Amino acid sequence: VAGMAISVVNANQAMTDVIREAIHRGIHVVTFDSDAPESERITYIGTDNYFFGQQLAKVLKQLKPNGGHYGIISQNSPNILEREKGLRAGLSE
Repeated sequence: VAGMAISVVNANQAMTDVIREAIHRGIHVVTFDSDAPESERITYIGTDNYFFGQQLAKVLKQLKPNGGHYGIISQNSPNILEREKGLRAGLSE
């Protein structure tokens, strides 16, 4: 295998170690959609998820300028967690 493209569901130490091992064996690894920044992967291709969440907050504020209650249904993957952080930050501004 010359290369791998991985969308990381859980950027835990085990996944980071797997990516590092592949790289040390000469396999080129890129992450997409969801990143593992500590993994030594070559690059990440995808969205700035924190910014995405901030933009979502702006839209919600446009829809309800006087504020409101919002439910956040999320999952435990790096990209979704970053979006949630950006959303919460944007709503608190």
